[in-house]
Amino acid sequence: MAAAPAARGFGVGEVAAVHVPNVPAFAAVLHGVLRAGGTATTVHALYTSEEIAKHLTDANARFLFTMSFFLPRAAAAAAAAGIRRERIFVLDGAPGYESLADLLAGESRRRATLVTMPRFELTEFLRISAAQRCTHLRTDLRQLEATR
Repeated sequence: MAAAPAARGFGVGEVAAVHVPNVPAFAAVLHGVLRAGGTATTVHALYTSEEIAKHLTDANARFLFTMSFFLPRAAAAAAAAGIRRERIFVLDGAPGYESLADLLAGESRRRATLVTMPRFELTEFLRISAAQRCTHLRTDLRQLEATR
């Protein structure tokens, strides 16, 4: 899910608004945005278009994920906040907008990478960590040296 927004110009430091109710797609979008290095701002489902526009402007959002039920309010708010139409994604589909299925279409063709390490070597571990973007790992070299 992270690759799809990135392919459409979303990157580190960008803000995406998630105007989606509590459905499984919410989690997929939220994690995809965070994995792509961006910031997600959640928009309450019951906001009016004026409230949504203020939220989008205040958050400096440049992308919007929503559902077809919310599209009339979301599209008006996005236009008022300066979000281009091609950066609005309607997860359950709507004519003229990309859906969650469209975003994930290229993801299914990618294969998972299996990495094996016969024995622990710090340099190999660090290389693989960087390649797999394991940015959440912190290595304390003193602790590693103490285990030898």
